[in-house]
Amino acid sequence: MVTRVQSLFRGFLADERGEVGPATYFFALVPALVAIFFAFDTGISKGARLATEYAAFCAARAAAVQMPKGQERSGGACLDSSEEQAIRRAAAACLASVVKKTGAPMRLDMPGALDPVIARAESQTQVEIQNASGVRQSCFGHNEVVQVEVRYHHDLYLPFSPLAWGGNRPIEIRATAQAMLHTTK
Repeated sequence: MVTRVQSLFRGFLADERGEVGPATYFFALVPALVAIFFAFDTGISKGARLATEYAAFCAARAAAVQMPKGQERSGGACLDSSEEQAIRRAAAACLASVVKKTGAPMRLDMPGALDPVIARAESQTQVEIQNASGVRQSCFGHNEVVQVEVRYHHDLYLPFSPLAWGGNRPIEIRATAQAMLHTTK
């Protein structure tokens, strides 16, 4: 069986009938692979961009809900480390769809299966809490606008893609979103 396949392959390479020699198919294969993987890479990068924008929305909403916890009646809210961790975790959970799934079990619908995926997303994500002007801030007043900036390091490499040539990976994707604290005066 193997010798038959080898003889067919040798015959294909040695065949000189027709206009195009069989070896020229290999010259067409590389540009075709580049175009295909470029299209995949562009689509995956666009998906990561959309996921980062959604993660910024999730983090802003988590900031609006988490920060005034227990401080609703004080007329404002200050950020502590546990609240910041909850905000970062909310952003990472929304980014779990675009990070690599290595180390996660095959079935992601099992209880606790997403924990390693969210942890990986959390390690690739930075979250900064800001005021409406974009300046880092940790205490906010009554019904003040909270802005959250999410920076995600997208490191998915695809072979033959021009987006990965020249050390262009990993790429950093930034997105911001705003939400309003809900406190009582």
